[in-house]
Amino acid sequence: MISDFDNPWFRHHPDSPAIAIDYTVSDVCYVTKMGEAWCGVPESTETGTKLAFLKRIEGIEAIDVARGSRHTCVLSKQGQVFCLGSNVSNVTGLEHGPDEVTTPTLVRIPGTF
Repeated sequence: MISDFDNPWFRHHPDSPAIAIDYTVSDVCYVTKMGEAWCGVPESTETGTKLAFLKRIEGIEAIDVARGSRHTCVLSKQGQVFCLGSNVSNVTGLEHGPDEVTTPTLVRIPGTF
């Protein structure tokens, strides 16, 4: 798994329904036990840290997530990889794609069908 379960978010949220998590200095993405992938921005409050601007990545039954500096990739239960976000220099694996991918898009991995 790509996830890092020793990160501060998990230490402060021991009852989290998350099974996978990845983060950058500015945001966090996680996968729930129900296969939902979510991303948000950590925000400190008087009672602790919460995720603000939380958004679900729709249409994928996820088992893992990976964050880049400006893009996110999700591994589906079926073993497929979907990416969205910045695709400058084809960083999402979407060759010949647009510079910005706004919906989760299947990445064709050489040697697979």
